[in-house]
Amino acid sequence: MYSSASEMFFTLAYQRYTDIALAEAQAREAKIEAALERVRARTMAMQKSTDLGETSKLLFAQLNSLVPELWTCGFVLCDKNKTTDEWWLSGGSGFMPDLILPNVGDPLHNNIYKAWLAGESYYEEVITGEALQQHYDWLMTIPSAKAAFDAQAAAAIKQPAWQQLSCAYFSKGYLVVITEKPCAEENIFRRFAQVFEQTYTRFLDLQKAEAQAKEAKIEAALERVRSRAWPCIIPQNYLLWWKRCSGSLLTLNLPLLFVSSTS
Repeated sequence: MYSSASEMFFTLAYQRYTDIALAEAQAREAKIEAALERVRARTMAMQKSTDLGETSKLLFAQLNSLVPELWTCGFVLCDKNKTTDEWWLSGGSGFMPDLILPNVGDPLHNNIYKAWLAGESYYEEVITGEALQQHYDWLMTIPSAKAAFDAQAAAAIKQPAWQQLSCAYFSKGYLVVITEKPCAEENIFRRFAQVFEQTYTRFLDLQKAEAQAKEAKIEAALERVRSRAWPCIIPQNYLLWWKRCSGSLLTLNLPLLFVSSTS
């Protein structure tokens, strides 16, 4: 048993502390999983490729609810055959216009891209002082980035004086999170990146299905034109054939040349 009352008090207090810490960790995990499940459910409900924007907006809102110190977050799409990446960053009410930014010419962007090429799963870099200023000076030489930062300045949003950039990678790019103070949430960022990969895969599947449906519609309209082409060998049937065929072509929203009855 206990050798003294003070030892008993300390043991009971420490047990209480560990019980509370365990309960807080369980509650935190439940909150994280609930946030991820909301994004998974929204992903499965996507019916059109254009739903990607709303699903991404929900993902970043859930992420922000778990990591309130975010300055911004978004996703970046990479291509091993290109020297530019496609950046989509969250703004106050949604996404800012996409930014096509070089992955060369700036140490930070080059480091991030090289880690993706190497197959890394996570990369983190802190940048401050003169190095951070040089980074933003470089960004301001890119017209699309300058326009975005000018809009932020007009909205009284200041650039960070200290910046931690965290990247959780997936096959097509990475989830990017920028904070203005140290943030040790690698586990959360990794898990959200995995869910976003599912979302982006769903987007690509829908995009492919839409393209196939459009191609099938075009081919069906062309086939209707082909099936009616034979009567045009008889001159008096030409105008009737043209009227029928042009109706099929108009369903594709294609421009048609006017054909005179005197041709």
